[in-house]
Amino acid sequence: MIIEEEAEIVRLIYRLFLYGKSASHIANLLTAEGIPTPGGKAQWRSNVVLSILQNEKYAGNALLQKGYTIDFLTKAKRVNNGEIPKFYVENSHPAIIEPVFFELVQHELQRRAASGQTTISTHPLSCKIFCADCNGLYGPRVWHSKSQYRTVIWQCNHKYTKETECSGALAACFCLNVIAKGVNSTISSSIPNWCGLIIRVSCS
Repeated sequence: MIIEEEAEIVRLIYRLFLYGKSASHIANLLTAEGIPTPGGKAQWRSNVVLSILQNEKYAGNALLQKGYTIDFLTKAKRVNNGEIPKFYVENSHPAIIEPVFFELVQHELQRRAASGQTTISTHPLSCKIFCADCNGLYGPRVWHSKSQYRTVIWQCNHKYTKETECSGALAACFCLNVIAKGVNSTISSSIPNWCGLIIRVSCS
């Protein structure tokens, strides 16, 4: 049985994620709105949001034998990591989320994980700058955020998470100037398509 008030919160989470919000942003928003978690807690966490986004039950499907009992006397259980077969049952119960939207969310989760992104941004530089050292995407960072020297720079998202030593950073104005030059060079021959322009940089 679907409890519509709770189902609407689930739909909101899926919509916000597809609109480009991160799991942590959604968690903060739900907490600020005073919406309780599925467990009745006041504080939402990003891992709770992610578990909802990855739960096939909301699409009307069921993955059976996610876990199994290892000791029937103590009732001890263990997560099934391939020790026994799993069974995926489609349309096992009424869906809260349309299956097509559930699949879109799974694809977007994988895409963000692979690219190092947690959100979708509409910034002109988003998904345009790739690191020449590790091929990771560049993302915005703020330097000296609380001083008069506050500056927005772009650097590799993997700079502090990979073994590769990705060096340097780029000022936002420099990146936009590179895009502007690329656009201007195509104006005389065709309609500019700056959205397709990719900058590959090395700051060494």
